[in-house]
Amino acid sequence: MKEVAHGSLLEGENVPVTFDGIFHAEEFDNFLMHLLIYFHCFIDKLEREEKIKNIAGYIEPSIKEREEFEAACEKLNIAQKMLGQSHGIMVLGLGMESEHHMSCGKSRVSATLRDRHVFE
Repeated sequence: MKEVAHGSLLEGENVPVTFDGIFHAEEFDNFLMHLLIYFHCFIDKLEREEKIKNIAGYIEPSIKEREEFEAACEKLNIAQKMLGQSHGIMVLGLGMESEHHMSCGKSRVSATLRDRHVFE
Protein backbone atom coordinates (compact mmCIF):
# COMPACT_ATOMS: atom_id res chain seq x y z
CA MET A 1 0.00 0.00 0.00
CA LYS A 2 2.86 2.34 0.84
CA GLU A 3 4.47 1.60 -2.52
CA VAL A 4 1.25 2.43 -4.38
CA ALA A 5 0.95 5.78 -2.59
CA HIS A 6 4.59 6.55 -3.35
CA GLY A 7 4.07 5.66 -6.99
CA SER A 8 1.08 7.96 -7.29
CA LEU A 9 3.10 10.77 -5.70
CA LEU A 10 5.79 10.38 -8.31
CA GLU A 11 3.26 10.74 -11.13
CA GLY A 12 1.83 14.04 -9.96
CA GLU A 13 4.62 15.93 -8.23
CA ASN A 14 8.35 16.27 -7.90
CA VAL A 15 9.25 14.34 -4.77
CA PRO A 16 12.65 15.30 -3.31
CA VAL A 17 15.34 12.66 -3.69
CA THR A 18 16.03 12.90 0.04
CA PHE A 19 12.54 11.52 0.69
CA ASP A 20 13.51 8.15 -0.80
CA GLY A 21 15.97 7.48 2.03
CA ILE A 22 13.34 8.24 4.64
CA PHE A 23 10.66 6.36 2.71
CA HIS A 24 12.50 3.05 3.02
CA ALA A 25 13.47 3.49 6.69
CA GLU A 26 11.89 1.29 9.34
CA GLU A 27 11.25 4.40 11.46
CA PHE A 28 9.04 5.81 8.70
CA ASP A 29 7.05 2.55 8.62
CA ASN A 30 6.55 2.81 12.39
CA PHE A 31 5.41 6.42 12.03
CA LEU A 32 2.87 5.48 9.36
CA MET A 33 1.61 2.56 11.46
CA HIS A 34 1.13 4.82 14.49
CA LEU A 35 -0.56 7.43 12.31
CA LEU A 36 -3.08 4.87 11.05
CA ILE A 37 -3.73 3.60 14.58
CA TYR A 38 -4.25 7.18 15.79
CA PHE A 39 -6.80 7.91 13.06
CA HIS A 40 -8.59 4.63 13.77
CA CYS A 41 -8.86 5.50 17.47
CA PHE A 42 -9.88 9.09 16.68
CA ILE A 43 -12.71 8.00 14.38
CA ASP A 44 -13.83 5.33 16.88
CA LYS A 45 -14.02 7.98 19.61
CA LEU A 46 -16.00 10.34 17.34
CA GLU A 47 -18.48 7.60 16.45
CA ARG A 48 -19.04 6.71 20.09
CA GLU A 49 -19.35 10.37 21.05
CA GLU A 50 -21.92 10.95 18.30
CA LYS A 51 -23.87 7.88 19.39
CA ILE A 52 -23.99 9.16 22.98
CA LYS A 53 -25.05 12.65 21.83
CA ASN A 54 -27.89 11.24 19.72
CA ILE A 55 -29.12 9.06 22.56
CA ALA A 56 -28.62 11.67 25.29
CA GLY A 57 -31.50 13.80 24.00
CA TYR A 58 -33.95 11.05 24.87
CA ILE A 59 -32.40 8.71 27.41
CA GLU A 60 -29.31 8.44 29.55
CA PRO A 61 -26.46 6.46 27.92
CA SER A 62 -25.99 3.05 29.48
CA ILE A 63 -23.07 2.22 31.73
CA LYS A 64 -21.64 0.01 29.00
CA GLU A 65 -21.79 2.86 26.45
CA ARG A 66 -20.08 5.25 28.86
CA GLU A 67 -17.39 2.66 29.63
CA GLU A 68 -16.83 2.06 25.92
CA PHE A 69 -16.52 5.81 25.35
CA GLU A 70 -14.02 6.16 28.21
CA ALA A 71 -12.04 3.21 26.81
CA ALA A 72 -12.04 4.84 23.36
CA CYS A 73 -10.74 8.09 24.89
CA GLU A 74 -7.97 6.19 26.68
CA LYS A 75 -7.00 4.35 23.51
CA LEU A 76 -6.87 7.69 21.68
CA ASN A 77 -4.56 9.14 24.34
CA ILE A 78 -2.23 6.14 24.10
CA ALA A 79 -2.25 6.31 20.28
CA GLN A 80 -1.46 10.03 20.42
CA LYS A 81 1.53 9.40 22.69
CA MET A 82 2.83 6.63 20.44
CA LEU A 83 2.41 8.83 17.36
CA GLY A 84 4.28 11.65 19.09
CA GLN A 85 7.07 9.29 20.08
CA SER A 86 7.51 7.92 16.55
CA HIS A 87 7.40 11.46 15.11
CA GLY A 88 10.05 12.55 17.61
CA ILE A 89 12.28 9.65 16.60
CA MET A 90 12.03 10.75 12.97
CA VAL A 91 12.68 14.42 13.76
CA LEU A 92 15.70 13.55 15.89
CA GLY A 93 16.86 11.05 13.28
CA LEU A 94 17.42 8.20 15.73
CA GLY A 95 18.47 5.19 13.69
CA MET A 96 18.48 7.24 10.48
CA GLU A 97 21.90 8.92 10.61
CA SER A 98 22.46 8.76 6.84
CA GLU A 99 19.09 10.41 6.08
CA HIS A 100 18.98 12.93 8.93
CA HIS A 101 19.90 16.51 8.07
CA MET A 102 22.31 16.77 11.01
CA SER A 103 23.44 13.13 11.05
CA CYS A 104 21.46 12.53 14.22
CA GLY A 105 23.36 15.21 16.16
CA LYS A 106 26.84 14.31 14.93
CA SER A 107 26.91 17.40 12.76
CA ARG A 108 26.68 20.71 14.61
CA VAL A 109 25.56 22.60 11.52
CA SER A 110 22.15 22.30 9.92
CA ALA A 111 21.91 22.20 6.14
CA THR A 112 19.47 25.09 5.93
CA LEU A 113 18.75 24.84 2.20
CA ARG A 114 18.29 21.09 2.44
CA ASP A 115 15.98 21.59 5.44
CA ARG A 116 13.87 24.03 3.45
CA HIS A 117 13.76 21.60 0.55
CA VAL A 118 12.19 18.90 2.74
CA PHE A 119 10.02 21.46 4.61
CA GLU A 120 11.78 21.13 7.98
